[in-house]
Amino acid sequence: LSFLIVNFIIFMGLIFEWKLGMIDWLK
Repeated sequence: LSFLIVNFIIFMGLIFEWKLGMIDWLK
């Protein structure tokens, strides 16, 4: 169970970083 939680946190972190990168690229 904890393994899935860790993967979920990492996945959300990657999406968050990607969104920030897209925002910086659009500026």
